[in-house]
Formats: sequence, C-alpha cells, structure tokens
Amino acid sequence: KQKLIDKNLDLIVYNDITVEGAGFDVDTNIVTLLHRDGREEVLPKQLKIEIADRIMDEVVALLHTQETVLS
Repeated sequence: KQKLIDKNLDLIVYNDITVEGAGFDVDTNIVTLLHRDGREEVLPKQLKIEIADRIMDEVVALLHTQETVLS
C-alpha cells in the first residue's frame, strides 16, 4: 500500500505465482487489485484474458475519473 503512495500510483495488480493455477505456464491466474483508496479486490482463478479485460476496465474507469476531475 505504501508503494501506491510513494510512486503516486492509482492501482497495483499483483499475483502469487506459488498458488496452483496462477503464474507462468498456465492459462489461468489469480490476482489482487490494490486500489489507492485502500480497497483490495481478489479476482478468483480465471483465464488470463478475462483478468486482462478486468484490469483494462479498471484503467478505463480511472482515466474517466481523472478526466472528470480535470474538466
């Protein structure tokens, strides 16, 4: 969480590659989204393309929020 503040980040996505079904050489992953406001969302095991879609949804929402604030 401190990394979000130190690096002025809005979102960190992390995974534990030691968990079965996550990491390298598999088509699935399990990730946690850590938001600037302190929320943590664990995305259950799913296809990596589905996780990528979810991450992009978060990025679009963040960009929309920043755009609204700057307007």
